[in-house]
Amino acid sequence: GTARHEFTRLVPDGLIASMELLLQRDAAEHGGRVSFRLSAPDAAVLGDAILIQQVIVNLATNGLQAMAETDASDRVVTIASGIEGDQVLISVSDRGTGWSEATLDRLLEPFQTTKIHGMGLGLTICRSAIDKHGGTFAIRNRPCGGAVAEIRLPLVEAAQDPNTDSSRLGPILASPALFARV
Repeated sequence: GTARHEFTRLVPDGLIASMELLLQRDAAEHGGRVSFRLSAPDAAVLGDAILIQQVIVNLATNGLQAMAETDASDRVVTIASGIEGDQVLISVSDRGTGWSEATLDRLLEPFQTTKIHGMGLGLTICRSAIDKHGGTFAIRNRPCGGAVAEIRLPLVEAAQDPNTDSSRLGPILASPALFARV
């Protein structure tokens, strides 16, 4: 059957902040850490919290894996947010080696991978999940080294709605099964 997605108002910064322990634990397993620069505390989007969480976890994990050969003190994935026009921008960046131009051109195609044991579906699934939200997903190299994935989601007006409070999702995060590597 087709997966059902529950779209509610949510605050991406609150959703990301509620994932901090999970992300830091994953980073520690890779000998790194996650840095947060969340600058859109009042921005609300219409979305499926689980899908967005899966995308963030996948991108952070990819970034950590990309830094396997990087000095441990530089193994930092940065998750940042901001508002640009009528969109929330969420970026996940790493300090790895980045991508070759040839790889960048094919990166979002299914079954394209640079990992020995990769299936080449993770970034395609991330793009599909963001497409379902009416957003855009792009990957590029950072000028100072490493790569950045950028998610842009359309803003909705903030509402005094209990569904706007993403912190209510905290208990969901206790189940790592929800974050199967995509």
